[in-house]
Order: sequence, then structure tokens, then C-alpha cells
Amino acid sequence: MNNYFTKKKNRTCLFQRCLAFTISSAIAVPPLIFEEVNNQQNTVCAATSSSYGDVNTDGKINIVDMIKMKSYLIENNSKDFSTGTADVDGDGSISSDDADELSMYLTSQLPVFSYVLKTDTDNDGICDYIEKEVLKSNSKKSDTDDDGLTDYEEVY
Repeated sequence: MNNYFTKKKNRTCLFQRCLAFTISSAIAVPPLIFEEVNNQQNTVCAATSSSYGDVNTDGKINIVDMIKMKSYLIENNSKDFSTGTADVDGDGSISSDDADELSMYLTSQLPVFSYVLKTDTDNDGICDYIEKEVLKSNSKKSDTDDDGLTDYEEVY
């Protein structure tokens, strides 16, 4: 019986620390709304995060999503929680790594979720994010300029 109360107390303490971090982050981080804007980082957020990270599916990635993620992980609370959008690192499971990445994204320490860096639509060996944001090539076409060399071959 004593072990039960110790585990419950530890979980409560962990939840309180996560909640304190989440609330303190909310003060400094405005919600990210999905709309086209001239700021390049916000455009990246709009283009690549239309569903990932938005765990409560309200159309915004903000502190509420972080609270829902922590509640899901700590208390197994799945109310208003989308498991399909919570796996922001693309590893196939929802874990504290996803919460860490969402937190870093919300505090602008990451410009994009790591699942985006794993996506290569045209299978040319260069992830879509690098093609769109760095190379300015077509991520849906392996040979953007139709010269017979793939985008990967031209870069490397």
C-alpha cells in the first residue's frame, strides 16, 4: 500500500513540474496560427505543421497542445487528444521525446519537427524540408531542372 502512495506522489510531483514548465513557457510563447505570412519561419510552420504537433486539433500549435501532450503521457488522458498528430518525431510512438520536441518547437529552439526531416517525397535522397527551404528545388520531382541528374547528384 505504501508503494502505491509513493508512485502516486511521484507522478503528481512530475505532473506539477511539467505543468509549471508549460505555464512558464506560455507566457513567453505566442500561439502559432496556420496562415500564410511573410515571415519565413511562420511560413515553414504553416506549411509543415498543419497537423503534426496540433494534438488537440484546434488548428493551432500552442501551449494547450503541450498541456494535452503532458496529460496524455503522465495521466494517460486521451480526452481531446489526437494520437495521429502527436508523434512529432516520426518514430511511430508517442513518448517523452515527442513532448521534448514539441516544447523545443514552441520555444523556437526548433524551426521544424524532425518528422519533416525524414520525409523525402520524390525519393532523391534529399529531405523535402531541405529541398524547399534551402535548395529551393521541387520536392515532388527528383530532377527539378530536367537535366538528367537528380537533385541529389547535383548537390553532392
